[in-house]
Amino acid sequence: LHPHSTCGGFLVNWKAEIQLRDLDPDQMIEFICRSCSHVHHRKASELQARADLMFHWMIEIERDETCRKRGCRGQCRMALYHECEASGFVGGLA
Repeated sequence: LHPHSTCGGFLVNWKAEIQLRDLDPDQMIEFICRSCSHVHHRKASELQARADLMFHWMIEIERDETCRKRGCRGQCRMALYHECEASGFVGGLA
């Protein structure tokens, strides 16, 4: 449990531990609307260009982002987007 009172004693996730300035400028951030499931992507450099956001925690960035679909303006869920190839290998040596 997190001792900080603003977190209310809940478990802390990665969004509360990483600031926007910690991300690589080429990192893609995926936003998924909680209402309509519309997905849009933004580069970290696009957000880092705004000086007022540089020291914000990722949880604050997620809270301020709204859906870009016309007429929705719903709250978004954030995820870091990775362009890596998935592997079917799951096991180890027998």
